[in-house]
This record gives sequence, structure tokens and C-alpha cells, in this order.
Amino acid sequence: MQDIGGSMHLEKNLDFPMASLLYTVSCIHCTPVSLGQDGEGLGTMWGWETAEAMLREAGFAEIERHVLPHDPMNVWFVSRQG
Repeated sequence: MQDIGGSMHLEKNLDFPMASLLYTVSCIHCTPVSLGQDGEGLGTMWGWETAEAMLREAGFAEIERHVLPHDPMNVWFVSRQG
């Protein structure tokens, strides 16, 4: 699974290159669209920590998180059932 590589904790995103833009897009587009469709309202910057927690809740026991050197904006998850 691939998602935006931001953290759910604002202070952990100081070195994240696109954080300001992505928070803006999240607040004005992604979150309202999600809420308007009865979604969770997580938005773009829901954070890799939330993604890992949701993967665990879905039954995945093994979760690897990778940030690739050529792709600093995304985080890549490899998940397997336990």
C-alpha cells in the first residue's frame, strides 16, 4: 500500500518537504470530500501511524514501512496476515 509519508504528529513533519502544501490540500479538499461521503474525514495528512493502526485493525500482523530514497513524499507498506 502507498500513501503520503506525513506523520499524524505535526512536530514530526518539520523536515517533510511537502507538508505545508499537503495540509492545505487536506483541509480544503480531502477532508471535506471524505466527510461528505460519510467517510472517516482523515484527509491527506492522516499519518503513517494511523495507517499502521488501521492495517492492524484489519488483521495484518506483519507491517513493514518503507521510505524510498527517490520518493521522499510517500511511504510504502508491505503487510501480511499473521
